Amino acid sequence: MRIKAVEIENFRSAKHLVCDFGAVTSLIGPNGAGKSNILRALDWFFNGIKDSLSADDVHRGAVDDHETGPRIRVRVDFEDLTDEDREALGPRYCPDAGTTTFTAWRSWQNGGDKITAKAFAYPAFEAVRACTSAGDKRAAYNEVRAGDPTLGLPSCSSAAAVEDAMNAWERDHPDLLAEAEVSDTHFFGIGGQGKLGELFDFVFVSADLRATEETSSARDSLISRILQRAVMRDSFDTATAALAAEFARKYDELADEHLSEQLGDLAAELSTEISNYSLGRSIHLRQGQAQMKPTPAAVMVQVAELSTETPVNLQGHGFQRTLLLAALTVLSRRKRAAQGAGQMFLAIEEPELFQHPTQARAFASVLRSIATDREQKTQVAYATHSPHFVHPAYFDEVRRISTVRATGSDYTYARVTQATVDGAEQALAGFLAAKTLARRWDQVCLKYLPEALFAEGVILVEGDEDAAILEGVGGRVNDLAVSGYCVAPVSGKSNMYIPFAILKLLGVPTLMVVDNDSGCAERMRKIGRPEDKVAEAVEANKASNRKLCRFVGANEEDYPTGSVGANLVFVPDTLETLLASELPGWDLTRKEVIEQGRGVEGKNAATYALAARECQGEPGEHLARILNFCSPAAA
Repeated sequence: MRIKAVEIENFRSAKHLVCDFGAVTSLIGPNGAGKSNILRALDWFFNGIKDSLSADDVHRGAVDDHETGPRIRVRVDFEDLTDEDREALGPRYCPDAGTTTFTAWRSWQNGGDKITAKAFAYPAFEAVRACTSAGDKRAAYNEVRAGDPTLGLPSCSSAAAVEDAMNAWERDHPDLLAEAEVSDTHFFGIGGQGKLGELFDFVFVSADLRATEETSSARDSLISRILQRAVMRDSFDTATAALAAEFARKYDELADEHLSEQLGDLAAELSTEISNYSLGRSIHLRQGQAQMKPTPAAVMVQVAELSTETPVNLQGHGFQRTLLLAALTVLSRRKRAAQGAGQMFLAIEEPELFQHPTQARAFASVLRSIATDREQKTQVAYATHSPHFVHPAYFDEVRRISTVRATGSDYTYARVTQATVDGAEQALAGFLAAKTLARRWDQVCLKYLPEALFAEGVILVEGDEDAAILEGVGGRVNDLAVSGYCVAPVSGKSNMYIPFAILKLLGVPTLMVVDNDSGCAERMRKIGRPEDKVAEAVEANKASNRKLCRFVGANEEDYPTGSVGANLVFVPDTLETLLASELPGWDLTRKEVIEQGRGVEGKNAATYALAARECQGEPGEHLARILNFCSPAAA
């Protein structure tokens, strides 16, 4: 059983959103957008204790009808149900061996907390199950019973008896059931204390670590739950089962030795007394069976330093995160040992916290290793600000959370966007062949994508030198980094398509800045290239320019200049050439930087950036147009 998707209504920053989940899911976006709230909504669904929510958790834009009040609701869709899952859920939720999906909801309204699930039920019973008081439930049940005597429903004196009677009737009449959303809080439990808790272990690692809870010696602590999956328990379970059987045998022997005679005498007295009121009956008393159910051994975690041992919760947060990383690393190296363990979902808020870059990369690798090993039965999701946890080859794992202001309202809400492989392929159809596309997903054109995904906006340029120039000029005019914008080189004009398509699908404002290469022929002739090669290059440049115009839906030109639509700017010839006319002090400053020993000759990104930042003068029309894309007004 794995989580396929979650739908959240009116929970904190989420008015209404749907988020899909895979083996690994990266939630990214600015602070306060609602990344963590998605994970916390799931934590409430699985682990939240009763009455843990309040009116403060309700989204400001939630509809309040003044009768029932606004409602928080979390829906979870599960997929890949196993035989064990189907057996545990039973025929009501898994009516046949081919059932592979299951859906459940948890709702909170005016302090009322309930769990419902998609099941097969008798339609007339749904009105009965919808009743909240025991009296109303019995009345509704009796109404159904009286309305159709052929159902053969028994008389019931309590709400619990009503539920049992309806469930029994539905089990005996599967052909009369229809798909419905049924209330089943008792069956599934609240706070992980029900059937879902047995089948699915949702583990939430918050940014503040909840240190005393997550690393305590309690059986349900985070570290204990992780380590339990790495411990081979088969022989231990067999031995404890034998111990329980031996205890029961010895218990019975002691009962016979010490209690049997007393119970016999007491039963005889009771039988004599009963005979005064009811003839032909007698009483027999015997000791009840011993109830010994072995529980998993608690894992006590202590940290030794020299001769001193201390509990983990007294260690620093950095060490505690390191311990979690170590436990997960050990788990990733082992086959799943706990055969009885169900699916685990590991949700981590800011996994990069207290980790230096090398550790962060290692942590990301370990999490992916666990999640992609099907035997581990573990999904991983994290809300992160670190590019180390976003791999360009897996851009389809990214869910970008952004804040949107509702039209005509004074509230905002969280929005989720994602780029699927199919979506990117459709966006690029006619511009990149399928074979070419498949080869390029993991190529150099995506190496800057992780950083770009976290930006408020992105400027795609052809090379490192182009990026250095814009960052240098922008550092004097409106610092791009401070504005939340990223300049990402893609290694050539032909490599613009894939990152642009991905960023657009994710809702990241993106501008492509490319050279129109109108001076290509002259430059090639100066270095003595043959005319056939010159002509070939000229035609290739024209074709590339026209193709990019077509890509953004603009009129095709051989050498377009300036803005071509909202997302494409053509620089006259090259960006270096443009600087000679629009920032004439740049080349002089570049030479001074080199003479001072702070730069080097030739194409060098660091030298270009330093010269652009230090030179005098204001950028001209074309440069200003590019930089204005990053201004608050343009955003």
